[in-house]
Amino acid sequence: MELKPSILIIGGTSKFGQRFHSLFERYGANVTSIGRGRKTQQKSLIRESDIVIVSVPIHKTEKVLREVTPYMKKESLLADFTSLKKFPTDIMRKSPSGVLGMHPLWGPLVADLTERNIVFCPIKENRYSGYLKEVFKEEKVRVIEMTPEEHDKKMAYVQALAHATAINFLETATDDFNIMELLEISTPIFKNQTLLGGRILAGNPDLYSSIQEYNPYFDKVLKKQIKNLKEHRKLLKKGLLPGHLKKVASKLQSFILQAKEESKKIL
Repeated sequence: MELKPSILIIGGTSKFGQRFHSLFERYGANVTSIGRGRKTQQKSLIRESDIVIVSVPIHKTEKVLREVTPYMKKESLLADFTSLKKFPTDIMRKSPSGVLGMHPLWGPLVADLTERNIVFCPIKENRYSGYLKEVFKEEKVRVIEMTPEEHDKKMAYVQALAHATAINFLETATDDFNIMELLEISTPIFKNQTLLGGRILAGNPDLYSSIQEYNPYFDKVLKKQIKNLKEHRKLLKKGLLPGHLKKVASKLQSFILQAKEESKKIL
């Protein structure tokens, strides 16, 4: 790769940040990672860097971006790894530099990035945004471009709803039983559902809460799910659930065929 940029990762001392530190170094970049608290050193490092990536918790993102933006050079690139994209990119637009919102859709424990997804929200592209795209494509990561608004609307389902549903499933399942009692007589589907909920609960509670709390579209989605559950209960009591399930299945016919095949790998 011809370009060998200097990259600063703010928040790069975390497990997640360190993963990207190593990745960019493998492609010849000169990478510096600092914690969020090193403000004195931060200003000079920002001015010296070709790419500045903010990788901090969602609730700290706005503050850090507002501190960073005034020190960016016109020819450099300001980017972030935040799980939401609308509010960070709104702040970053004020930077004189290039601007790119990124959302890697994997966690720090994932070893192989092949066929993983990363969302790019290009705001002001330059050669360094092209460099980052090239790095991820070399790693066989799928780079998916969309607007920040589209990203957040979809993440209200892909992340916020998925997390809330998995946690609620596990919470409901253990209201009356110890989880190990249920796993003794578990079906493959039940086991996988509980594992998903357990994996989320084993993670950072601030992260999973923030993904739901800071997404402006999630409250509407959550209300829709509550409405659908109430309707499910009503149809069940009236003996009308089979017809409803057939209706939903017909709407998702092509996906159902795919799901039947792919689920064989895990069930």
